Amino acid sequence: MNSLKLIVLIQSLRLALCTRAEPADEEDTRAPGNLRQSSGFIKELTLDISRDDNPKVERTITYSGGTRTDDFHIPENFPVTLILDEHRTVWEGTLETPCTFVKLIHKSGEHKHLTITLGRGHRAGKHYFEKVDGEWSQISKKKNGSENDSEDTFTINIDARNDPRVSVKESAEGEVVHVVYRDLEGSRVALTSKVTSVISGPFTFWVKGQFDTFELCEEYYRNDKRLVVVRVNSLGLTKKLFFQITGYGWQSIEKDEFEEQLKSMRSNEEQDRIEKEFAKMLDRTMHTSLVLDLSNTDPVKVARDEEVREGVTEVSLRPIVGCIFSKVVDGGVTLWAGKGDEQCELVKLYAKGKRYAIFLQLSSASMYFRSAGDAWVKVPENDFEALLTTMRAEKETTSTSTSGFNGLGILPVFVLLFFWI
Repeated sequence: MNSLKLIVLIQSLRLALCTRAEPADEEDTRAPGNLRQSSGFIKELTLDISRDDNPKVERTITYSGGTRTDDFHIPENFPVTLILDEHRTVWEGTLETPCTFVKLIHKSGEHKHLTITLGRGHRAGKHYFEKVDGEWSQISKKKNGSENDSEDTFTINIDARNDPRVSVKESAEGEVVHVVYRDLEGSRVALTSKVTSVISGPFTFWVKGQFDTFELCEEYYRNDKRLVVVRVNSLGLTKKLFFQITGYGWQSIEKDEFEEQLKSMRSNEEQDRIEKEFAKMLDRTMHTSLVLDLSNTDPVKVARDEEVREGVTEVSLRPIVGCIFSKVVDGGVTLWAGKGDEQCELVKLYAKGKRYAIFLQLSSASMYFRSAGDAWVKVPENDFEALLTTMRAEKETTSTSTSGFNGLGILPVFVLLFFWI
């Protein structure tokens, strides 16, 4: 007994030592670009604004009047909780108050302004920072005055869709994808928007004029074809700018050409549909159509697999390569006949005692049958599943072996399933 107590004590001590937590490495958590795992699928991210290769963060750079602006687009599942400028900490937050967007404006020399957006949408908050003589300090929007007003303006990049200030709605019109870009805050108030330009990589679609107000940008694309229209309000009148992409990049086009290109993009969709239908028809003509007779199956053209699961004999019938089932019958009774290009891909037969069931897997649906005397009755899926459950649960009173089918007098299919002639 004392030996048993000693063994239990030793095992308890070993378990306590193995489960002791290791101390965290404080230095690694602040490494530039370091990804820190937190609960669930959310991962904390460290952003170093001095680097061009921050993991998971997309950086776009624009120039206007000699001023460089860097926008850091942050994915939703990777909130930034720490911002560095090389080895200096500029801002630190938590998962409760993560940074979702960063704008860095290079003024002159080392003079820089940083705007940090916390949260998304119209409720997003902002923090402002200024770098002077190599040191960062947080400032208020009021203290910074008109300079920070310019920081609130932004550019829509249609190749970067994770900007929290931009509403992106995508819908499919057949094969053509339609995307609408709006100023999330400006769209709530008529004729107000802080969008000053719309770009795609290095190409600029539109730059704000003195009396211009951005309304929305629409993009249509299908495969490698892309069309863009930018809608702007100028002195109460709406004007539209049209663009298409070619092998040489984006180019401006007239409205008539835009509409013609869009019509062609949509008509190609109809052409693709016709080609797909033709391919299906051609594929069907290149196969041999078979009428599967469950009472007289052809072992040369029908592949057969058999297994016993929980006392239920299951037989699977499939057409061999180059053949398709276009009709399924049992003697003179038709269970299913295909229409158009529909075909039967699989037939499964279930037997236990005096209970029988059939499952048909069609190219577009499924069908279920159970035996009723000498006939087959079509049943819904729930009833079919209930029947299989009952068959597997009940004790076997009549053998479903080969000899068991010979004396039934119904459904000759099962005789031939076990004796291939």
